Formats: sequence, C-alpha cells, structure tokens
Amino acid sequence: MENASKALLIAGEMLIAVMILSLAAYLYASFSQQARETARINAEQQIIQFNTQFTKYDSYRDEDNNSTITIYDVRNIINTARNNNQFYEGEEDKQVTVNINVQTNAQDIGSIPNCQDDATDERLSELLVKDIELIERRGIDAEGNVIGLPHYGCDVTIDDNTGRVSIVTLTREATN
Repeated sequence: MENASKALLIAGEMLIAVMILSLAAYLYASFSQQARETARINAEQQIIQFNTQFTKYDSYRDEDNNSTITIYDVRNIINTARNNNQFYEGEEDKQVTVNINVQTNAQDIGSIPNCQDDATDERLSELLVKDIELIERRGIDAEGNVIGLPHYGCDVTIDDNTGRVSIVTLTREATN
C-alpha cells in the first residue's frame, strides 16, 4: 500500500512538472510572438518617420496646387539625405539619392544628379545665386512677397523591397 501511494505521489509530481513546463513553453511562445509583433511595429514606425522627412515636401502646395518648395527646402532635403547616407554608409538598401533638375522655359540650366559628390554644395550655391538673381529682377510686391520666387516640384520614389524612400527628384517649376 505504501508503495502504491508513493507511486501515485510520483505520478502526481510528474504531472505537475509537465503542466509547469507546458505553461512555461506556452508563455515563452506567447511573449516571443508579442515581442516580434512589437519589433515589427517599431520597424514600421521608424520607416514611416524616415519617409516623412522627404514625403512632407510633396504637400508643400499653395491654394492653386502649385509647389512652394524653395531652394532652401532643397538644401534641407539634400542635407537630410546626406546625413542618412553617412549614418548608413555601406548599406545600399538604406541610401537615398537626391536628383535636382533645373529647367526654365524648356531650357536646361543645370542638374545635380545624386547630390552626393563634393561639387554638390558648389552647384547648389550656383542655383541659389540664380534664384536670387531671378528675385532681384522680379522685385517685391507691396506686401513684401517676392514676385516669381522659383519653386521646385518634389517626386519621391519608395523602394518596393524596403519601404523606404530611395530617390527624391526635385524639378524647378517654370517661373513667370
């Protein structure tokens, strides 16, 4: 009788041990799934936050739906892309290319492809000088608004694989 009761106790202890191990495995799987989901959501939020640095310029429009991006915004876009590219140096899938096309009256007065080389700042300064010359020729109206300030359209390309902005193309819109 004593052996039978010991056998029942051992069987009960084994059953409890199996239940505890099963519960531990269930909790581990549950928490792992939750951790993966949280990591996925965080990654998506980081991509959205990153993309917003560039896609926000697409909404820079006036009441007539004309772009209001100026050469100063162009400089901000380039600097943002450069900072990103320096941070992710060597990770091609996280690099951002900025292309600037400058055309007025169908005459190409310059372009800056990829905006990553050392000549970019010099070329951008040339564009800024040209914008200032345009401003000086057109003048300022009675309310202090610049007449005919050149604006740039913004086209953002998002990579299908990474979901991140990969190319930003800025094109100077025709001025009056």
